[in-house]
Amino acid sequence: MINTDSDWGLSIVVCCHNSAKRLPTTLEHLAQLELGEPWEVLIINNASTDDTAAVAQGFADRLPLRVVDEPEPGLTYARHRGLAESRFAILGFIDDDNHVPPHWAAAMLAIFKDQPQVAACGGPISEICEMTPPPWFEKFKGNYTIWAPHEQAQAVRHPLCGAGLGIRKTAWEKLRADGFESLLSDRKGAALSSGGDFELGYALLLAGWQLYYDPALHLRHFIPAGRLNWNYLCRLNEGFGRQSVVLDAYAAAVEGKPAPGWAASWLRGLWSLLRQLPAGLAKREGDSGLLLWLSQKGRLSELWQKRSSYRAMLARINSISAPAS
Repeated sequence: MINTDSDWGLSIVVCCHNSAKRLPTTLEHLAQLELGEPWEVLIINNASTDDTAAVAQGFADRLPLRVVDEPEPGLTYARHRGLAESRFAILGFIDDDNHVPPHWAAAMLAIFKDQPQVAACGGPISEICEMTPPPWFEKFKGNYTIWAPHEQAQAVRHPLCGAGLGIRKTAWEKLRADGFESLLSDRKGAALSSGGDFELGYALLLAGWQLYYDPALHLRHFIPAGRLNWNYLCRLNEGFGRQSVVLDAYAAAVEGKPAPGWAASWLRGLWSLLRQLPAGLAKREGDSGLLLWLSQKGRLSELWQKRSSYRAMLARINSISAPAS
């Protein structure tokens, strides 16, 4: 059954995996929200083995909060659980390390109320680093979901980050009712797979909805010391390469262009890998060539795994379409 926007209000969904240490500061910021409309906070306890649920319950007297268990590990499963459990027409997704300002929720609801054609919205993300970041951080901080792609509020034809992403529930439910299932698994515990948020954005664009970027939806992303190292960034980039196989096919569909076949993609990726081989062998910290080499390595690995299903993947993506006018 498709929900209606008559269930007006905001369900803030916080997907958590072993978040006991990070969660209190995130919830402290939510407790400062200034919102005069119905809202709730859903803590999706995703296969945690620490005290995430107990820590969240400690805020039940300050927030309209519920804790919901999702035993299947993976950010995609946690998001789907949030969709199923939410009470209101708008969902706002934040991570357990995202700090939102007091106006964030009201600004998000205003966008959806004023623009019924918008299915998803998001804004810029800045960093809070637990330690002084390495010299290369400024150059590569976009890989840590730190971005501000536009100065002005506007409709966009590119996906939005999952951190701070607002979703119109009817749009997501309609997409799923029409048969959409994510091809990307997103994060699972410590595994650095990702891309489910971008895939959803592309799917909504293909289905005829608009995406909207607004600087008013700015939030801050806490980056722990354990992620501010070169090895983590290298692993992250290899994951980016893996997800690019799917996301590049979506991007081509949104642009109305045919995606290259498997053989062409493989040969192009192999040529790029060989060109960056010196950087891959040198393994110098701070070298963008090494990151590109690792990304191509991940992409080729994923292409090889999809060699027999690649054509079916393209057909599945191209089957998503806007309703006839």
